[in-house]
Amino acid sequence: MKKATALAISLFLVSCGGERSESETQELDETVSFTRGAGASACEGGPAAPAVRVQPRLLTLGGAPDAITHDEDDLYIVESFSNTTSRFDAATGRYDGGFADSTNDRNPYDAAVEGGELWVTNYLSNTVSVFDAGSGELLEEVADASFANPSGVALTARRAYVTNVDFGADGVGAGSVTVIDRATRKVLGELPVEAPNPHFAQVLEVGGEERVVVVSSGTFDPASGATAPGSNASVLILTERDDALAPERVHYPLPRNGMAGLPGRALPSPDGRHLYFASASAPVLFKLDALDGRWVRDADDPIRVYETSDPALHRAAIDADGILWLTAFNTDRLYAVDTRCDATLGEPIELGLAPGRLEGPLPVVIREVEGGRELYFATSLSEVLGRVLIDDETP
Repeated sequence: MKKATALAISLFLVSCGGERSESETQELDETVSFTRGAGASACEGGPAAPAVRVQPRLLTLGGAPDAITHDEDDLYIVESFSNTTSRFDAATGRYDGGFADSTNDRNPYDAAVEGGELWVTNYLSNTVSVFDAGSGELLEEVADASFANPSGVALTARRAYVTNVDFGADGVGAGSVTVIDRATRKVLGELPVEAPNPHFAQVLEVGGEERVVVVSSGTFDPASGATAPGSNASVLILTERDDALAPERVHYPLPRNGMAGLPGRALPSPDGRHLYFASASAPVLFKLDALDGRWVRDADDPIRVYETSDPALHRAAIDADGILWLTAFNTDRLYAVDTRCDATLGEPIELGLAPGRLEGPLPVVIREVEGGRELYFATSLSEVLGRVLIDDETP
């Protein structure tokens, strides 16, 4: 089994400014692939583990791909070392490397696309770049004193919400969320958060209404060598109101327990009732009932995806059928969890190309297509885009 000699913790990944990559179009490499047949079901009366075809190397990406966002057909891949965001058209296979250039010494970290605009947070320069999502043209670089290592970004029709992790020489500060008017791109002010390291922001349908979900992942324990949670985490759910700085707020604290902590992006169940969160320190999931307002599975009783005693870094995505797909950075594997009964579905899927070489799959997104699903992942170490074709026809 592959194992990391040092765990690369994405929550505090800070890249140095490098030379940007020139825009390029590559041919898809679909020659390297392997297939796994269907397996047993995880839930009584539930579906079997689907057959999959893994294409571990479709394209070579820019340096340190940290995040992927997408609209109907296009995937936008944020490349921190290259200071660029590349675009991949999943429908046609066209790849535009260096599509949106944040320019040197920006360290782009996360992105959101909506209404023809691509917003990219720049961790090092304390700015946010706004691009035309169709052409890659830089429309504006927003700067404001409230930005403190901007990380996550979420877009509603009216506003942008940018999370500030506020990471300095003494560790993580209090953090905040900067609110921006999308029409004018003027900063409206800041919102406080209840726990440190507000790292992720998303716009989700929760309980039948659009909400902004902010995840404060918490800090690392300095004595652990940046592998164990050092503070409580928090999930903050905001409902927009006319006053941008007075949204409706509901806060759900998530106390840590041993290695179980550091929650990532919110993953909504198909009915919008439950939110799942993958841990960046242990092979577990947390589950929040957003309608009843309580943790169903917290750090005291998380959903265990697989067994390991080592620190383990994960990202995840959830599909329209409620299957949650989790990448395991330290072992180059992909796990499926059936959220009907919160049990691991089938055996792990190997994603790496070379035995013994750690490639580090991290960001992952899912596209629903006719006849199945397409799961895309980027490897942070080998810097490639891979794809898993998931067969919907599995009995």
